[in-house]
Amino acid sequence: MEILDILNKQIDMLKNLLDLLKKEHVALKDTDSNVLAQIVNLKEELVYGLNEVECARYKEMGDMTLKQFVQGRADLNYLVDEYKEVMDQINYYQELNQQLATLTYTYSKDMLGALLTSAKEKSITYGRKGNMYSSGEVKTTMMNRKV
Repeated sequence: MEILDILNKQIDMLKNLLDLLKKEHVALKDTDSNVLAQIVNLKEELVYGLNEVECARYKEMGDMTLKQFVQGRADLNYLVDEYKEVMDQINYYQELNQQLATLTYTYSKDMLGALLTSAKEKSITYGRKGNMYSSGEVKTTMMNRKV
């Protein structure tokens, strides 16, 4: 495979990764776990493919950077610009998605804790019919409830 073909393939794959990161961002905002699972699987496959392409690029170019490769070839400067633009957006969305995932996780954990505490307090305070019981008559609603 020619170096130029490898570089173009790598940029196309990076653009696909960017599209997946954008979809992941939307799924994180919507908290759609099914879509997130699909996106994670697709990202894993794409990253695997990117690693293979990077190995092929390294085999052909060695330690030469993209800037060094296109130096003196004005017709290939678009590669550097495209690569930089895509990588900047990928880094932006990765950071944004990481922050959103952390925020969503923290919020979900806090909400779950609040719900559990509330349910526990209600089960201790109220009985099956919603009446207050003395501490000796405490019954848990969930245990007495029939399906």
